[in-house]
Amino acid sequence: MRRKSGALRWWEFVCAVALTLCAAGPAAAGVTGATVFTDEGEFAVAVSGHTSVLEGFEDGLVWATSRSPEAVASVTSQGVTWTSNHPANEISTGSGAARSGNWGIYSNPHGDQSVPNVDDLIEDGFAGSSERSLTAIGGWFTGLFGSRIQLIVDGDEANPISLGPVDSFFRFFGVVVDGSFTTFEFREIEGTREDQKIIFADDFIIVPDALPVMTGVVAGVADVRGSEGSDWHTDLFVHNASAGDTLVELYFRPAGGAIGTPVTLTLGADRTELLEDAVSTVFGSSGSGAILWRVLTGDESRLLVSANTFNRVDDVKRYGQYVPGIRWDLVSPAGTSFFVPALAGFYRTNLGFSTDRDCNAVTIRAIDRSGVVSEERTIGVEPYSWQQLNQLFRREFPGLVADPDMATVADSLHRFEVVGVDGKIVAYSVVIGNITNDGSYMLGQSPGSKGERTWLPGSAVTGGVNDSQWKSDVMVFNTAGVSDSVTFTFFPSNADNSGDMDNMSLGLGSGEGLFQGNILSDLFALPSPAAGSLDVTASESLLWMRTYSEEPGEEGLLTYGLAIPPFGEQDMIVAGSEGRISGFTSNDSSRSNLILQNTLVDGAGVPMPVAVRVDVLDRQGVVVHQQSYDLRPGEYLQDNGFIDGYGLGWIVSGTLRLVVTGEPPEGATGGVAAMVSEINGAELPGTNDGRLIPAAVLVLP
Repeated sequence: MRRKSGALRWWEFVCAVALTLCAAGPAAAGVTGATVFTDEGEFAVAVSGHTSVLEGFEDGLVWATSRSPEAVASVTSQGVTWTSNHPANEISTGSGAARSGNWGIYSNPHGDQSVPNVDDLIEDGFAGSSERSLTAIGGWFTGLFGSRIQLIVDGDEANPISLGPVDSFFRFFGVVVDGSFTTFEFREIEGTREDQKIIFADDFIIVPDALPVMTGVVAGVADVRGSEGSDWHTDLFVHNASAGDTLVELYFRPAGGAIGTPVTLTLGADRTELLEDAVSTVFGSSGSGAILWRVLTGDESRLLVSANTFNRVDDVKRYGQYVPGIRWDLVSPAGTSFFVPALAGFYRTNLGFSTDRDCNAVTIRAIDRSGVVSEERTIGVEPYSWQQLNQLFRREFPGLVADPDMATVADSLHRFEVVGVDGKIVAYSVVIGNITNDGSYMLGQSPGSKGERTWLPGSAVTGGVNDSQWKSDVMVFNTAGVSDSVTFTFFPSNADNSGDMDNMSLGLGSGEGLFQGNILSDLFALPSPAAGSLDVTASESLLWMRTYSEEPGEEGLLTYGLAIPPFGEQDMIVAGSEGRISGFTSNDSSRSNLILQNTLVDGAGVPMPVAVRVDVLDRQGVVVHQQSYDLRPGEYLQDNGFIDGYGLGWIVSGTLRLVVTGEPPEGATGGVAAMVSEINGAELPGTNDGRLIPAAVLVLP
């Protein structure tokens, strides 16, 4: 144990606003020097290019067990594990240690009470270990008069960083290092058993040396007023599909702003968290942007994140859209072209994208329906940023369509190519009805990502609940430099579809786009009611479908729709995998329908029957019902109001687990495409607007 030296008495220390230390001995790992600040504002300027984590010890769940007079060995909060600087001691949070709020931190007991001599230093203090490399840390300190503090990073006892004296007033000390560190210790160096000095601290600013590696992104969340009187909000759904606990950090990145302080969630097995109006209530923010997430512990491949970003009319009536959470490890590499559709006339279109930590530039190309690149621009971006170009034809690219307000929908058809020049991106477009402000979220697709054979379930020309009238429009883009032929085969609902099915083919020239409105009526000449799936064969083309209710209104024709992406082979539930559909609601203001499409065929391509088991899980992960479906060959099944049919009453933010039972024969391909369509309105009248929630396909544990 070190003894106190008169040469180091605190009154001989000169406190500088900034002091750079160049260590004579070995530096801490990754540290060559340090700058000390005693002014919080100057410290904030020095770290302004980094994302900061604020720790005030106020979290009533994370810090609950440490509340004075209780003490604990450690607490992990926002990626930092806090302890006393003596292994035999614990830490407490008390009101007397608080600079703001109700709680500050201190060692319990203070200092090393086991030192044998009265003039031995007891070295009161506390320490932290970070899951991320840090470049700076600062906080507010107080203590008994005569106390003096050092900072030791990465255990480098030979090169302590002198901070200064403290007394009964809170004083700020912050340190920025040249390099990085992962552990820190704030150590009081004047107190002895005979003359004890003790310290307390609060309101820390913890600064990672770089942006953390994010697991995924939900591109397109909001708490903002939009065009035409729209009022956008986002509910976030986080589901743990693993058998153990998962610890995850959530970050909000607003447009043009920095990533904020993360919010930490711990989810038990099969549990779902519903974070309502997440931008305002969870992050205390406003505006539009993206939510990024980072799995700290647990299986990141089985954490499912998604959102309902909706235009709110009142407490019941909403126009919602499903916004998928996308894991970065599943996104195609830098330089990949993603395409999204865009329409004008009856609609307006916004284009958005999120970037990964390596992306600094994004190129956007506007391509008309004949395949001609009409305009191109490259935008400088920041890592993990989000941008949205609103009203593409009216504001961002005003010369593409002569009169965006009067153009027919088919004539306005464009596709936009979005490329992350030096990093990964997630791109999308939102097609919004000008009268209803109902948005349909169209995730960007890259050529070949779905294969040559895809499915569009949920095509319709039929009446529905609450006088709704449903139809389906399909947009097709040939991305190749040669002509392509697209063949649609219609699989009607509730039928054995193993025989010869109706099919229609459309030819597209090189680079050509095509808008096929009301495809079941206008292309297949099917009378209402008709509903089912379209089996699509196309070697080079990309497809999107929108199924919507159409009805007259005072201002003109109203449409309420849901975007339906193409389902490829990788989107099918097969033996050895399971599907998870999370975040749907069935209550007095929302009705939900289960959709299953059997795509299983034997080695000769002949459709086969398949059995599916559906487990309904509540938000706590408890299985509240099991249901089995025997699907005939090629059958499209839509079980409307299935939760009511199961006799379950209300389910809010529910989850389905779907498993194919039985082993298919060798050489069989395909499986089951599964999804839930959630429609606004039930016992309480809504808008009849829907959103489609597809099953995430996971390997069985």
